[in-house]
Amino acid sequence: MLLEKDTPTMPVVKAGMSAGLSEVRSGNPSQS
Repeated sequence: MLLEKDTPTMPVVKAGMSAGLSEVRSGNPSQS
């Protein structure tokens, strides 16, 4: 993971991870 002090886009990263996890759980991973 990225370092706390090196995460200027923390919200974006969190959103991306959350979206990815949600999609994976749904069984529809948009990303290969």
